[in-house]
Amino acid sequence: MIDVIKSTGDIQLKSASSDKGVKVASGITGNPCILHGSQISDIQLTELTSGKPLNSVETDSPDALSSLQFVSGSVFLACARNGDMYVGDTRKPSALQQTPAGGREGAHWCMGVKTDLLSSDPSSCSVARLSSSCQVFVSDLRDLRAPESKAQLDVQRKTTDNDFMKVTWAPALDNCLAVSGFDGMVQIYNTASGRPELVEFQPLFVHRGHMMSDDQFDTSSAVVTAHVWHPSRPRTVLSAAVGGSVHVWDWVDKATASC
Repeated sequence: MIDVIKSTGDIQLKSASSDKGVKVASGITGNPCILHGSQISDIQLTELTSGKPLNSVETDSPDALSSLQFVSGSVFLACARNGDMYVGDTRKPSALQQTPAGGREGAHWCMGVKTDLLSSDPSSCSVARLSSSCQVFVSDLRDLRAPESKAQLDVQRKTTDNDFMKVTWAPALDNCLAVSGFDGMVQIYNTASGRPELVEFQPLFVHRGHMMSDDQFDTSSAVVTAHVWHPSRPRTVLSAAVGGSVHVWDWVDKATASC
């Protein structure tokens, strides 16, 4: 069998914290490079072609990293598992700005960021934070302390593993995000009706295909491990589950669909 993917090199981590897992964010402009780390103090920018570290953040925070994403060519956003948010700039490693969780301790958090590709201002992006208590907080990057929307999701947890939690924004739709990692479903939500106080949200659509086993629903063991939006087909999502199933599916908003 011919290997489809071949290794071309290795990247040296700033420190060995493999028990926490390593998060990776690819650069979106300039030379090919990646941002990576397992905890906040480990975040490092590495050039892919040479494997050479370009710079690293200047902080001693031991907080485990749950999410990492560029919002512009140099500005990035990091989310710690405890809910703390960090805004950094690869051009200024010492200028890492922290926003504490602020009363949301005790839960595991991750994030998804929606950027405006037509805007050169990284502060125009929206940030969705997902907690292990099935809550989503939506904020403007300019004020992460004051969420514009707080939602209690209609999700029943089937696993205690927080590593599969994921929230992503639809790249070609307004105010739509997908949530997975709690059970065998992927749920689509609209955040347009959100309010600053915590309210219950019902999903626009639920994909239950990963729970199907021999034409029967298996709600006990199915857990979605990952999902991603198609970059150009607005309502197409790809998802995978622990059993090895991979689905490509479209969804319909029944509230706006016409016959």
